[in-house]
Amino acid sequence: MKKSVTGLFLAVCLMMALTVSAQQQRSQLAIGLGPNLNFDPGRVGISGYVKWYAPGLDMDHKGLVLTAKATHTPPSEGGFFKVFDGGKYDNITTGHLLIGYRFDFPYGLPTAGKVFYLEPSVGAGLLEPGNVGFSFSPQLGLAFDANWEGFLSYHGSWGSDSRNINLLELGAAYRFKL
Repeated sequence: MKKSVTGLFLAVCLMMALTVSAQQQRSQLAIGLGPNLNFDPGRVGISGYVKWYAPGLDMDHKGLVLTAKATHTPPSEGGFFKVFDGGKYDNITTGHLLIGYRFDFPYGLPTAGKVFYLEPSVGAGLLEPGNVGFSFSPQLGLAFDANWEGFLSYHGSWGSDSRNINLLELGAAYRFKL
């Protein structure tokens, strides 16, 4: 499994390098945060991400997206941020690396920066030490201007044992050019 994660990482790095060298436009970064509902235990948690958008999203209204994401569902008893507790609590804290493609659907004046978007992503999630699983995360959103956007997404990760996650996420993100 380590070889497949390493291979995915190297492929993503190669695509980033090819995309950057092929276009002269600037790439973008986004930082997002919001609450999530984890359906399996029925508890509310938090999700956060950092996304890298390949150059050309502004001009083409579509493009490659790489995401590093963390999700946390607190334990049913104990503090909210009982993360590295050695299995004492029933919290669910996961990390994900995703690759996706964003499709923008502009509306209003072209210079207003307002767009609806669809962003399907797939990748790998570390569900617990030694349990890496497939992750799928489609996101729908609305960019209010060139920097702020709101989103609604589903995130599912399925590992090698019964530790799977199914999240509904609602949040906001701030996007800026590098």
